[in-house]
Amino acid sequence: MKERRHNYPEIIHQIKENGENLISLKEFVETKCNACQITVDHRFKSLEKASELAAENLKVRLDSLNEWRGQNRDERQHFISQEVYEARHQILVNKIESLQKFMYIGIGAVAVIEILFRFVIK
Repeated sequence: MKERRHNYPEIIHQIKENGENLISLKEFVETKCNACQITVDHRFKSLEKASELAAENLKVRLDSLNEWRGQNRDERQHFISQEVYEARHQILVNKIESLQKFMYIGIGAVAVIEILFRFVIK
């Protein structure tokens, strides 16, 4: 905002020289003080309004954050812990390994039987 600076003694001197609208120094100072007070009051009201809007905005944001936190807590209850996952995963890995061993033994047995039949049939 552009700051205005006045040379009040010069202004008062000009008013006295012109002889027009001659006012007392007290009236002049009171007028300027009233104008400054109005400006300060307006700025103060603007700051109050901005503070209220910021507080409302913050309240809305915090409410939505609390709602998200509650949803997140609810969702976490439906997930299993990492320890449980790893234990169950290890059980599945062991089952797959035992099935692989069984398949290898079965394929080996079939291969042996096939070789025996080829010798017996010839």
